[in-house]
Amino acid sequence: MAKDNKIWRARKGLAFRKLVDGGMLFDQKGQQVHHFNETAAVVWELCASGQTTVEIVAGLRSAYEADETQIVADVEEILEEFSQSDLLQ
Repeated sequence: MAKDNKIWRARKGLAFRKLVDGGMLFDQKGQQVHHFNETAAVVWELCASGQTTVEIVAGLRSAYEADETQIVADVEEILEEFSQSDLLQ
């Protein structure tokens, strides 16, 4: 992973609500609502507390029984989507 040591942080001005099956994020600046599946919601919560990619992967590994390679791929994809949507600092 190229971004192992980068600390991911949520951008200011976003309101997150945990849901039974994931989460919902309101971006006041962009006037958009983002719906997250359960995995993306966990990644978001870890980003909100300022975590590195390695820490996020470890957090997901403790939450789910899945292949580490798959978890790494999922985390990288989710972080890329968050970045493209301008949700991270």
